[in-house]
Amino acid sequence: MIKWPVFLISFSLLLFSQFALANKNSTEVIVVKNIENPINSITKNQLRNVFLGRNTLMFEPVIPPVETITRIIFNTKIIGLNESRIQSFYAQMRFSGRARPPKELPTTDALLHYISTTPTAITYVPQGTKLPKNVVVIYTIVI
Repeated sequence: MIKWPVFLISFSLLLFSQFALANKNSTEVIVVKNIENPINSITKNQLRNVFLGRNTLMFEPVIPPVETITRIIFNTKIIGLNESRIQSFYAQMRFSGRARPPKELPTTDALLHYISTTPTAITYVPQGTKLPKNVVVIYTIVI
């Protein structure tokens, strides 16, 4: 005979694990750029440097709003810092005149429009986002 608390816990774990597997692709993030930019690949370390203002590749980074899951994933997986630590870093860089934070745009559509009209721009969006013809993927962040 199965005891109800054990059954309920087991069923809940099974249900949540299936939900997590079903939504795996929705949490992947792609890094995109304008097709006119000649750089066709980028490493994790180069991406980190671009978005932290140590940009030797001459990309112009743009980012989604703070509250998006895409930004949280990017900051965690690529930058390796949480949002408050990144904001603190940029406050120091602005004060010293060494760097400024990336431009923040309010929506994925705004990011893609900016990328498609600015050859030097780079950003990240959720995997599965419909990309304009002149925007290409150069890096995929897999969760």
